[in-house]
Amino acid sequence: NTEAIMAEQFLSEYMDGEKTAKTFIDNGCYGAIFFVDGKEVARETYPGKSEYWAEDCCENYVLGVKKL
Repeated sequence: NTEAIMAEQFLSEYMDGEKTAKTFIDNGCYGAIFFVDGKEVARETYPGKSEYWAEDCCENYVLGVKKL
C-alpha cells in the first residue's frame, strides 16, 4: 500500500541475514515493519512508547529474540 508508506517517515533500519526491520513514525506514533527476504511480514505500532522501544523491537527481531 503505497499511500500508507508515503505517510510514514522511516527512521532506522536493521538487517541480519534474510531479516530486515525498519522503524518509523506516523502521526507521532513510533512503530516497526518487519521483512523476510524483502517481503513485509508484519507491522506494529507502539502508542505511548519511544523511538528507542521501536529500535529495540527491530533489533530483537533481526537477532531472532522477537518472534512474530
